[in-house]
Amino acid sequence: MTRVRFSGSSLVYTEGSSGQIALLLNKAQLKKGKRVLTPIGGTLEVSCEVGQTICQELGLTLEDFDKLPKDNYELRFMVDEEHLPSIRRQFPSWDSGPEREMYEELVDETWILKSEQLGNSKLKLAGFHEIKGVSDRPGREGEPTIRRASVYVLPRHADFSPTLDEAAKAKSPLLYFVTREEIKRERAHDGTEIASISKLLLKV
Repeated sequence: MTRVRFSGSSLVYTEGSSGQIALLLNKAQLKKGKRVLTPIGGTLEVSCEVGQTICQELGLTLEDFDKLPKDNYELRFMVDEEHLPSIRRQFPSWDSGPEREMYEELVDETWILKSEQLGNSKLKLAGFHEIKGVSDRPGREGEPTIRRASVYVLPRHADFSPTLDEAAKAKSPLLYFVTREEIKRERAHDGTEIASISKLLLKV
């Protein structure tokens, strides 16, 4: 039986004034001394009750997960390939959206925005998208990976978009606006690496 790694996430697509796509320097990679751009948003989590049901339906053990579950289950795990159609069918019911991660990344971690600036933000689901790749996660290096995400559009708004535009002009920015071609090449204009998961935003 062929096994693959599945990674489920919820991501934000928002544009700069010239139509380029917003990406953030990844916090975990920065701690390792690497500058890697990834989308706003992150890995989907489900409750322990839902996670246990997923394990039963897909025949998973705790060791199949990238991260051992505690309060919640992160949707990153090894699974038999035959279960992928079932995962795709159920994925919308697991989707909790990227709002929590968006606030965490843009307000709490980077201080780019104040929470009240996002008060009038309205995320709109653009769809569920998927790409194939290879894992670079420690312990899972080289594993064929299916990355599936709910992608939400955050329309430009006077409350926050000008602040994001200015943040991208900083000398050492934490937020970049990149072109579609740069995402395809996996390199920003200054040579900063763009993670392949960012290609999910090109589906919008």
